[in-house]
Amino acid sequence: RLKLQRNLNATAPVLRLRRTKEHAASRSLLRLAQPPTRERASAFQWRAMVNFGEYLLKNVESAWKDKYVRYETLKKVLSGGDEELGIDGNEETSRYRSAALSMSVPQPSATPQDLADNEELFFLLLEEDMARVRDFTGERIGEIQAEISAVELLIYGEYANREDEAKERLKAVAAEFLRLEKFVNLNYTGFDKIMKKHDKIYETPCRSHYLTRLASEPWARGNYSQIVVGLSQLWQKIRGDKVANEVKSAAQNFRRTTTKYWVQTKDVTAVKARVLMHLPVFLQESMNGESDAQLVNSVYLDNTAMELYRGRLNKTPGAIALRLRWYGTATPTENGKDGIVFVERKTHLEKWSGGLSVKERFSVPASEVRHLFDGTFDVDRRIAKMRKQGKSENEILSWKTLVEGVCQAIQSKQLVPTIRTQCYRTAFQVPFDQTVRISLDTNLCMITERTDDAIHIASTGIWFRSPKEKVPP
Repeated sequence: RLKLQRNLNATAPVLRLRRTKEHAASRSLLRLAQPPTRERASAFQWRAMVNFGEYLLKNVESAWKDKYVRYETLKKVLSGGDEELGIDGNEETSRYRSAALSMSVPQPSATPQDLADNEELFFLLLEEDMARVRDFTGERIGEIQAEISAVELLIYGEYANREDEAKERLKAVAAEFLRLEKFVNLNYTGFDKIMKKHDKIYETPCRSHYLTRLASEPWARGNYSQIVVGLSQLWQKIRGDKVANEVKSAAQNFRRTTTKYWVQTKDVTAVKARVLMHLPVFLQESMNGESDAQLVNSVYLDNTAMELYRGRLNKTPGAIALRLRWYGTATPTENGKDGIVFVERKTHLEKWSGGLSVKERFSVPASEVRHLFDGTFDVDRRIAKMRKQGKSENEILSWKTLVEGVCQAIQSKQLVPTIRTQCYRTAFQVPFDQTVRISLDTNLCMITERTDDAIHIASTGIWFRSPKEKVPP
């Protein structure tokens, strides 16, 4: 989802693009159902299987054609035997059939030995294909990283005046990275579909097991953040971006308009590569430069009538959304720590009225979140602390107005944690300069957070679901 924003806090309009992956579309969130038998498979599913084989043949890179999953070969092994493959049954297949696999269950349509032999050959060919894809992808990633290092020497070294050459080489690296991503996606889909076909023929389901294995493979996880970060830093050097000074205030206020767009999953890397030419990846301190994305956790508050949700859904003028947000994979209270939680309020205003949607937020220690729900949040103590820190009276007044407004809404509307969203966010902007910002959210999932009531939160201090608890269906 791409989100276009205009930020009126800056001296120039802001364009913000934000992409959120469709719910449950992530491979890591793929829900695996029990595979159907061949008798239950619909004609549509069978045609889809055939169509993928044709699609794969049309989309292979000719220079890499012997590196892909042998989809048609594997399909023929499942369907028949050596005659369809054109393989000498005495010589070639003996190499594969020397090992004994115990995963086959005979079906009435073939003898037990025929099915056992076919399945044994299928899995051995499958293992070879998985190893070949893994090795080839690793080699290509190594070559891409080597080229990035070479361009870095070109930019920072004695050939610093050859920027045009550096730009063209960076574009070539991005193009090669996109080719490799397509290669990875095609192979992942091929392995998925061929295992689905296996489970339609054999009564022993194996697709779930192999997809779990694929998810653990570096080439299938698709976590190549170091390449994205490397490209970002080199483009930033070529552009000569100037880093703005970080401004910290007790209450933060963002006035902006927003337009959102959906982007297909297959185009995510292409969008990143295009944006990197104009804006750098904004690396937060907690990211340690190891990843181009950061996990964002947002717990949304609402009541039993879902009043806030319906107000935002209907775009009621003045409708608000309240959420508690923290960053990183750990919980705010993990290992006894007292992490920082951002309390955010978003107010919707109609464009035709001349108003602009506003996002306001302030931070509190995780241990004090409970006091927002029971009405005991100590505003005066925080104000005294802010004065000692030298905050201006305008800052203090702005913070107090926001905090009191949030607390009043929680109390009057009886708001409690209702749902949590998680996503990985890649932000593009000149550090600490929000004039132009593009954010890209992927791997979105939603978790129920419904708690009993504010009294329960006040008595236990628990306002978010523990990762150790089982999520109800």
